[in-house]
Amino acid sequence: MPVDPSQYADPLPQALVLTAIVISFAMTALFLVVLLAARGLTGTDHVEGTEPDA
Repeated sequence: MPVDPSQYADPLPQALVLTAIVISFAMTALFLVVLLAARGLTGTDHVEGTEPDA
């Protein structure tokens, strides 16, 4: 009994979507870690809109 390959789903789109989800989760986690580290070093999360005078 021959198997018809058109009966099966293509795994490539599923793999790409899963990869995109994992990468977006990792980028969000990295952003939060950098944000919390910057807040811990400066003691505030306020961002000035102008450059300080040197």
